[in-house]
Amino acid sequence: EIARLLGGELRVESTPGKGSTFTLVIPIDGPRTVSQPIIVEEEAVAAAAGVSVPELIDDRDALSPEDRVVLIIEDDPTFAGLLLGMARSAGLKGVLSTAGSGTVALARKLVPDAITLDLGLSDIDGWVLFDLLRHDPKTAGVPIHVISGAEDSAGLLRSGAASVSTKPVSSDDLMKVFEDIHSSKLRLQRNVLIVDADPERRLALVEAIRDGVTSVTPVGRIAANGRGIDFDIYDAIVLGFGRSGKDNSKMIEEIAASLERLSAKLVFFAPYPEALEQLIGLKPALANVARAENFGQLALLMSATLPRDSHTNGAAPSQRPDKTDLAGAKVLIVDDDIRNIYSLTSVLETYGIQVLHAERGRDGIALLQQNPDMDVALIDIMMPEMDGYETMRQIRGMPPIAHIPLISVTAKAMKGDRQKCLDAGASDYIAKPVDLDLLLALLRVWIGRSRQHAQPAETLLAAV
Repeated sequence: EIARLLGGELRVESTPGKGSTFTLVIPIDGPRTVSQPIIVEEEAVAAAAGVSVPELIDDRDALSPEDRVVLIIEDDPTFAGLLLGMARSAGLKGVLSTAGSGTVALARKLVPDAITLDLGLSDIDGWVLFDLLRHDPKTAGVPIHVISGAEDSAGLLRSGAASVSTKPVSSDDLMKVFEDIHSSKLRLQRNVLIVDADPERRLALVEAIRDGVTSVTPVGRIAANGRGIDFDIYDAIVLGFGRSGKDNSKMIEEIAASLERLSAKLVFFAPYPEALEQLIGLKPALANVARAENFGQLALLMSATLPRDSHTNGAAPSQRPDKTDLAGAKVLIVDDDIRNIYSLTSVLETYGIQVLHAERGRDGIALLQQNPDMDVALIDIMMPEMDGYETMRQIRGMPPIAHIPLISVTAKAMKGDRQKCLDAGASDYIAKPVDLDLLLALLRVWIGRSRQHAQPAETLLAAV
């Protein structure tokens, strides 16, 4: 999680009988600033995002801070080229992604002004990718314009899409999408105030926090009683504390005087926590304020801070990361490794999900027969006696439970595995080690579909 928030990734190389090597890769360049242009290397972006470099030549090698950038997610090269040409005609720079699986990492790296998304991707359910982008802290405020053959336009708009264009779509309508992107300023912004008397540390805090959805205002101090600062416009206030007892004491006094008027999230950045503890002891009201001792902790705290004005991008509130959108769901885990069951259960239960589990395929089928109202089942592929493929085939052959979404979980991430799982009856697919963000997106999408499937039956029963 920290690697992702820092714009990097964690790579693993494993050899049977020899062990595994984990490599943390983070960019040495600072966040995007107005003082120097960002030149994104094609190979570096492709390696970090897991996206093959498209044959079409896009604008990723010619980006500068003042450019309006649109990320075009489209696996049809011909249509992708058409969209890229229209984006350029509208005065935008375009970056192409022809595969869905690594697009979120690419979007995090670029933080574009807008995204166009084709839901009919070959390697990932477009709705799942849409959900990932909507819930990722760095891309949650980026408007997504869906250009696809999807039929549920109203559902997409309710879920936060900026616009929906259903194929076949005219050239004029497509051009209007890009013209609207160029003329709009519809990016959701998180506003953060940084207060730190140390100029160098203040600059470092700005660089650590600033991203595509965060606007940062740095100041050296807060005036007496907070005069001169409109606290109401900020979503978070970060106070930087150094070793200087005098500066720290003054800041504590100033913020304590303004505490009752603060609605913003307050965070103490204290790389020297012992100095802060002494001062907080004199002000009990500040004892429960969130604290960060390093930039990684601070980034995590900021990513969990929701922008105040969610209406500014016209998107529905459902785009916000919220545990309640999974609360009350019922999920079955079928896995022969109790460690996997325990780790997944502990995570899912924090989201209010009711978890049932079985260690064999036959037992999992029996539990589904006893609980036909199950929202989703996670089926491990590599199980003894009855593997996941056969388990899913049998479930699909039983009408009372055949409708339940099945997400296959496999330790193999080989080419063709996803299609093999889908052919056996899986609704979707995820590889081990399980990516939590992807798993949550899969659950949100399939639980939503499961509940929609249940509504007509409930209506019929009510009528009877």
